[in-house]
Amino acid sequence: NDVHSDFCDLVLDKEIDLRKLFQFILNDCEQKKIQLINLKENSILTQFNASQSKYNFSFFVSGNYSDLEVAKGIFPGNCNKLLSKQKTEIRRIIKKCSNYQDEVLFKSYCDFPINEILRLKEKMIKNGSRNNNFLPLNQLRLIKKLYDNQYVEISLIKDNEVKAISFVMKDKNESIFWIDLYDDFQMVNLYNYISYIALKSADNKVCINFGRGTYNYKTSNFKPDIRELYALHVFSSKSLKISYIIKSYVIGMIRLLYRKFK
Repeated sequence: NDVHSDFCDLVLDKEIDLRKLFQFILNDCEQKKIQLINLKENSILTQFNASQSKYNFSFFVSGNYSDLEVAKGIFPGNCNKLLSKQKTEIRRIIKKCSNYQDEVLFKSYCDFPINEILRLKEKMIKNGSRNNNFLPLNQLRLIKKLYDNQYVEISLIKDNEVKAISFVMKDKNESIFWIDLYDDFQMVNLYNYISYIALKSADNKVCINFGRGTYNYKTSNFKPDIRELYALHVFSSKSLKISYIIKSYVIGMIRLLYRKFK
């Protein structure tokens, strides 16, 4: 759950008692609060909260994400969600970027393209579109491990060199756009999204998850469904829960008044 992780959940290979886990963190580890954000509606943690209302939980909508169902066929014609003007714009972008090659890389097809990733990373930091902390080496090692174990595939755009890379997480029948790297060329990142959707939906129905947030270039071009994300806070006592709720309300009111009168 670092800055580039869109969804939070427990990764389990067996059932655990969440009540005992929270008690251990709050009591044995002497923590006052557990804060979990970016939970989907079907998260294990969300479902646990619904069945354990007597505990000191605070549970609320904290954000949103978007996804899109695309039928098997030729994109964008195979996506009923798209309006005529959006399909026209996507076809225009495809035509404009027709000189690029597009590929989807996976472990059995290609080794992890570390040199191309590092080159694009440095370009983005240098032009100011990412800060110096973007994609540290420990995170790249994790991504490579996920790629080597076929949990991540890579959407790639190139001509004489690689222009855009997207790490895409695979979750059953869902493809989740995770982290994007791209050169400073007009529409190249958007074209990478379009080409990935086109390649994946050519032979099968797919669900494309655009991740956390409702960024305009995603919602305006792809018209995805917007879904809610939740936050779960677990407190060591009822008084801490009440104090947190009051503090959050006061801060919210101050921000509202500031926006109104600034």
